[in-house]
Amino acid sequence: MKLHPWITVPILIGVAAAAVYVPEMEEAKDFVAYREAASLLRGNGEIYQTGYIYPPTFAYLFGPFAVLSPRVSAVAWYGLNVALLTASVWMAARLAGLSGPWSLLPFVFIFRFANNTLRSGQANILILFLICLTGHLVHRRREVGAALSLALATVTKVTPGLLFLFFALQQRWRLTISGGLGLALLLALPAVTAGPKRVGDLLHQWQGYAAAPYLSLEAPTPFEEPDTGYIPGQSIRATVHRLLRPIDATPHDDAEIHINLVSLSRGTAEIVTLLITLALIGIFVWRLSGTRGRERFPLDYAIAILFILVISPYVRKGHGVILLIPYAVAVAAWKDPARSRRFRTGTGVGILVSFVLASLTGRFLLGVRAAGITSAYSLFLWGVVALLIWAMIAARQGGEGEEQAGSRLTLPADSRAP
Repeated sequence: MKLHPWITVPILIGVAAAAVYVPEMEEAKDFVAYREAASLLRGNGEIYQTGYIYPPTFAYLFGPFAVLSPRVSAVAWYGLNVALLTASVWMAARLAGLSGPWSLLPFVFIFRFANNTLRSGQANILILFLICLTGHLVHRRREVGAALSLALATVTKVTPGLLFLFFALQQRWRLTISGGLGLALLLALPAVTAGPKRVGDLLHQWQGYAAAPYLSLEAPTPFEEPDTGYIPGQSIRATVHRLLRPIDATPHDDAEIHINLVSLSRGTAEIVTLLITLALIGIFVWRLSGTRGRERFPLDYAIAILFILVISPYVRKGHGVILLIPYAVAVAAWKDPARSRRFRTGTGVGILVSFVLASLTGRFLLGVRAAGITSAYSLFLWGVVALLIWAMIAARQGGEGEEQAGSRLTLPADSRAP
């Protein structure tokens, strides 16, 4: 598949919006936190006192942006994000087998999330690019490169590291072991300038602060509000607590809004969260364990991405950008003429339901107050769940009918990159 001119649309949008978005990014709290953390790392400061929550490696790698002026670094980071977004759209289309204007449809579905990320200077587009690159390299049988890409994503934000479980379940041991080694090297990388002892102290601080929710359900996630009980995000944990406890369900306002159905203790809500999470992990292991053919990889990878969005304790609406690959796989299934009309109709419904639920959390559509309510009920999470249900059904039907008819859910097993 050749690089179609339609793929350049994200670049054109990015260039057109630069005059507005770059000044906003320059003042955005996430971008400012990255710059401050990078500067403090170089100057022996406390990087976790600035709102920065990622491993020290990302602050180290962000160092070049910290030595530039705020405006120049914002322009450079913005330009890099636009380029990475464009490359991600191409790789997702390549993986799913889309071409021409169809390559852009998945981008349309995640545009709102990409738009917010560009304005705020967050690292979500970088994560999207590394996840797409990982899938692209695996599909081309370059597993060591894929391992390093996924390791880099993991030292930026922890959630992508859950994909290593997927590759272990698929018995891709070369990728899994290489990823572990790459992860260790990347975590130690800041020691080149900061020294081993300081990096060890920083990793310990990070483990007790930002990584703790992955190790214990009782650990608070960053930015929880102890006075009102508000738990941020669109994760299962946040949703369970809002529905089962009398805590504030909406952020960034003076009013406390409760949506709880019952009034249980924090400990009981944590137990419910644990049981749901364990059940989902069990389904994940059951569905994706064992070796899979290369022709089935795109759909399996899409399912793995959807699962990590469902089970991660850190899910925010901004993470919706990594739905690019699942949407690309779903669009490829919807337009596949070899599929039955019933299947294609169901696929269209799944895409539409997912997109509508995720869109209903946008302030631009409903206003601040209404969007706060829809976010309190975690409609973004339910949008991801809707797409996951479709993907599981598609995988089951694909497994049953694979020998009777070829499926364009995936690329042919003997395809090669141009």
